[in-house]
Amino acid sequence: QTYIMVILLCLANLFLSFHYFLTIYVNSSFLRNLLVDNKDLTITFIYSVAALATCAFFLYATQFLTRFGAYRFALVLTVIDLLAVNVLSITRNLSIVLPFLFLHIAVVPLILYILDIFLEHFSPKSATTGSVRGIFLTVSNVALVLSPFFISLLGVSENDFSYIYKLSSFFLFPLLFIFLFSFRTFRDPPYSHTSIRGELYRLFRNINIRSTVSANFLLQLFFSLMVIYFPIYITQTLGFSWSEFGLMLSIALLPFALLEFPIGLLADRKYGEKEMMGIGFVVIAIFGSLLSFVTTRSFLIFTTFLFCTRVGAALVETTSESYFFKKTDEADADLTGLFRMTRPFAYLVGPLLALPLIALFSYQYVFVFLGVLMLFGLYFTASLEDTR
Repeated sequence: QTYIMVILLCLANLFLSFHYFLTIYVNSSFLRNLLVDNKDLTITFIYSVAALATCAFFLYATQFLTRFGAYRFALVLTVIDLLAVNVLSITRNLSIVLPFLFLHIAVVPLILYILDIFLEHFSPKSATTGSVRGIFLTVSNVALVLSPFFISLLGVSENDFSYIYKLSSFFLFPLLFIFLFSFRTFRDPPYSHTSIRGELYRLFRNINIRSTVSANFLLQLFFSLMVIYFPIYITQTLGFSWSEFGLMLSIALLPFALLEFPIGLLADRKYGEKEMMGIGFVVIAIFGSLLSFVTTRSFLIFTTFLFCTRVGAALVETTSESYFFKKTDEADADLTGLFRMTRPFAYLVGPLLALPLIALFSYQYVFVFLGVLMLFGLYFTASLEDTR
């Protein structure tokens, strides 16, 4: 029964990931095309406010879960997201797009958080945590790799993303079906209830948890700036078509699908997480910085550098997930909430850091700035207690 539920959760994660990754790289371009003035400022504002709302939820996550339960909350969030994406597929009215794009950006991390609660409940502990998390991430990353390929096949134009949002909404139906019929009898564990101050105290008291959460925040910062600004830079500044960019991403994102399960196994059986996490940050820093210095319109060079950054990101993502969930269990929903809050918090901080760079220079220099930031990951990695 346990393994069946883990398989169902992996399927749920696959459908959620297809839904999310189909739109993640087009949201900023879709919004930018509808704006007339202050485009970069408005994009930053929307992402930051949506991220702030998601962070606020994570701070009160255990209260919501205790009152409503993970099962009911998952259903409500999925229905809200389904409504939001369907609206985005049929309108280009900015006053309608803004609130529904806000909802879509804010809700997806919350659904992923509920999947974490379910997975912590049903998955075996400690000895296989890295393997289970590696499989869970690999399933997600199959969608990550294939989604840009679908965008390439659909022949998406710069002015019409409606088919992407329609296809994205399709994947929420099987997700809703899994929630409805597989988790109806889920019994919520007694979630630990602490104040926001108490949650932060628990986080900062434990150096291993603190350093893992900090490392994950840096990784999410990398993802946020690449997701928001790189599509705009490469399609509107450098002139690549969306078909070219979709194919480029499909190749560049392959490390997530191919490497994360083996990395999880290595973390469980041989090397531990610490060394691989440090190597990952160095690789991201080097090749992320190099993106700023490529001024020729070269498909091969950009694809190679993007591919290398994702090798580094796969190392950091798998090892940080594995390490964190080895140190926590399902009752630690407050700590899990803080760990997952790194994604929306990165979408809050990232655009605010990038906006002055864009205003003073251009999109091009965001990536060298990002590469330098990744080197701070070595500090957090060094402070971790080795698991091997």
